[in-house]
Parts: sequence; C-alpha cells; structure tokens
Amino acid sequence: MTQLFPILRSLWRMGPIQLALTTAVLVSSLATEVWATDGFDRLTWGMSRDEVSAAYQGQVRDDDEPRGAPTGSAGSRLIIESGSRLFDEPVELSCFFDTEGLVSIRLQYVRPRAENIEQLVNWYRPHWGEPVHSVDRENERGLRKRVWAWPWEGVSLRAVEESGAIKYQRVDFSRLLTQEWTQLDSALCSLLPASSSCPEPDTACPQLDSSMPQGKRSQRIEVADTPAEIACSYQDYKLVGNRLTLEGPSERTNQWFQRILQGRLGEPKQQRSDTRTHARIDSSWSSHGIEFREVRKAAVRTSSGWTGPLIQLRIKRDLRIADPESTPR
Repeated sequence: MTQLFPILRSLWRMGPIQLALTTAVLVSSLATEVWATDGFDRLTWGMSRDEVSAAYQGQVRDDDEPRGAPTGSAGSRLIIESGSRLFDEPVELSCFFDTEGLVSIRLQYVRPRAENIEQLVNWYRPHWGEPVHSVDRENERGLRKRVWAWPWEGVSLRAVEESGAIKYQRVDFSRLLTQEWTQLDSALCSLLPASSSCPEPDTACPQLDSSMPQGKRSQRIEVADTPAEIACSYQDYKLVGNRLTLEGPSERTNQWFQRILQGRLGEPKQQRSDTRTHARIDSSWSSHGIEFREVRKAAVRTSSGWTGPLIQLRIKRDLRIADPESTPR
C-alpha cells in the first residue's frame, strides 16, 4: 500500500474519490491485508444526491439540517449506513453536495480517541509533510477545537475537546478545502514579488497610476470569509508598496497564511513586541521586502511573552527594497 501511495495520490487529484480514501480507510491491517471498509468505488466527485442514493440503495438516510456542514456546501447531507471503518475504527460516512454535485466526504469517529489523531497524522505525514495545525481557544461553552489539515490535498482532521477530553472527531475529504487553499494562495501571490515562487505574482496593484502622484488607494475586500482591506501606495505615480489587512481573522487563516508565505518565500526572521494591551509577532523576509504581522490581545502571559485572541493579520510589502532577481549583476 505504501508503494502505491504516489499513484493513488496523483489519481486523487484527477478526481476519483475512492483512490484517495483507499489510502486512509481501506486497510485495517497491512500484515493480514484485511479490508476495513468498502464501497468507495461507487463514489465520484460531482455525483448527484440521487446518483449516490442509487449507488447505496437501502443504506442511505437524509439529514436536512446537519451541524457543521462544510462552508460552500448546500447544507444537507446523505448519511451512508454501510458499516464503514477507518483504520479498524467505526466511522459514520456522510456525503455533502453543492450545485455541481458531491464535493465533500466526511468520516466521523464513533469512538473519539487521541490514538485516532496520532494514527491518521502519522499515516499522511511521510507523503504530504507536516499538517497545518491550528487551535481555537476555548469558547463560552468551554470547548476547544483543534485541526490538522493538508488543505492542498483536501484533507482535514478536526477534534473538539472539553476539559481536556476529546468529545468529537472527524476527517473531511473535500474539494471545497482544496479550492479554499488555492484561492488564498492566489490572493497572497498577487501581493508578493517576482522573487517568490508564485506563478503569477505582483498583480494586486497597478505598477503605474497616472491619477496618484503620491498617496495610497484603498479597497475593502473579503479574504477567507474575513473583512479585509488592500492598500496600494504610490510615489511619483509609481507603486512603492502594498498592504493587506484582515480584521478578526480565524486561527486557521493565520496558520494558512504562514504556511503559504513560508512555502513561497522561505523561512522568515521573527521578532515580537508586547505592550500591556497587545502582543505583536513580526515575520520578515527582508530580501523580498515582505513583512507579516500577527496582532493579539494581551490576555495570557507565557514564557515567551503575552498572547491571547487573534485581532489582526497584516502583510506589508515595500517595493523600494529591490527584488534579488531584478537587481543588476
């Protein structure tokens, strides 16, 4: 199975769902070659609800108001009661749809355990690298959400904890997740210089603006379902900098930003500064003229400084720092 993984992974990108799920859910014991579940060969991205129901005739139940439906789906789901198992652990199999058909498959553990997380992460890590790990702090109900994701592959594991105990676990295989990652990567690349690894960099702001001898032009937009502002700064009609600011972003968006920037620019230098009210962490790529700032409310003091709820994210670029690739030799 390990040798087949690269083939399955490439075919997963092409569309057939069963090939990706085979990697995670079909094998319960490599030594005994016991199949843990079956039936995924009946699923293909874009199938309609009726087509999925027909493929699993007599094993399908409708749920019109599921909790936590994937963003971008129609909301309702089909629950397939086929006795599915994930690494020999029983899971509930659900299918979510949008206007174009099947877009997300969810496997929810019947028995949430810490071992489930370790097993899945250790299984995928050798093939896809370290997951993007984000933690949402406890809310008013005392619940904490942790997510391990490979969004570029459309795979995400979520666990909800209460007082240290795991109450809920699920794994999503989702085209929607891949689309979100691609859109965010494209948005960040539009701000980054040609010295990055972006295929289409530096498109967010016009290089020349005949109506702006000096100053900045701002526009309100939305990035990752978060209110944002993009600002283009000019001097002598030439672009000298740009800035993207997100107000009240999620922890997931913060982690995705950092992973994309590191992948496109390399490892940054970090510096933090704390006040009585705020904690700031600056990551800089000076050779690219890029700075990424994370601002938090100073609520808890740790060994490395103050931390707390995430307030703002900001990416700032200074074009007056020459791109290495454009500097004359």
